[in-house]
Amino acid sequence: TNIQMMSKDGNWPSDPQLTHFSDSVVLSVLADKRAQDALIFHLSAIVYSMRQLGFLVRGGIAMGELIHRGPMIYGPVLVKAWKMESIMAKHPRIILDQELAKIWGSGQKVVNPDQSLIGYFKYWRLDKDGLRFFDFLQPFPQSPTNTKFSNGELQILNNNRELIVKRIKEHRHNYAIVSKYLWMAKYYNSILEEYSETELNKIPEPIFFEKAYYFFLKCFQKIKKIIAAIL
Repeated sequence: TNIQMMSKDGNWPSDPQLTHFSDSVVLSVLADKRAQDALIFHLSAIVYSMRQLGFLVRGGIAMGELIHRGPMIYGPVLVKAWKMESIMAKHPRIILDQELAKIWGSGQKVVNPDQSLIGYFKYWRLDKDGLRFFDFLQPFPQSPTNTKFSNGELQILNNNRELIVKRIKEHRHNYAIVSKYLWMAKYYNSILEEYSETELNKIPEPIFFEKAYYFFLKCFQKIKKIIAAIL
């Protein structure tokens, strides 16, 4: 796959740059006609590898001015992406800014030889808050004609399920953390509903008393922030 993505001169399309510092990874590509393909290719590799290790990823994708070469990286769009990740994303998802969502949000078209529409690549999923995020639980490739998960993907999905259930139990008294895994559980279940023939169990929805308790924790957390701001 790597060889197919590389051009004849041995360079990667859209000049991808990758920098890692602290607990962050910065990936950038040129804003050209291959930008989405190049971004998806490298983003998929990063997220898939992290999932194999049991880690979930949060981030933001924005378009704008940036200088990125090796360890040197600066520009206004870096600040924008950071704000998206730290303030807007909230859950373990990599969100698109509104400008890119208008261009890429529906996914690339897949057509028959006669140009009749088959469907769209499933790169970006629309969340309930109106934000598009990288649909990383989709089977590879994310084509509308691909209706099955590979055995390896099923194993990772099952591992992700076990991790989500475990983390919900471990952090059930900490809303700031458990809310992220509750979101992940809903996302996981929506994927299983989309691929109904997948032989994996859905994650049980919280019962009434659990929902009430989580609501209490959410309110308590907001009260603590208000008190901290006043003091």
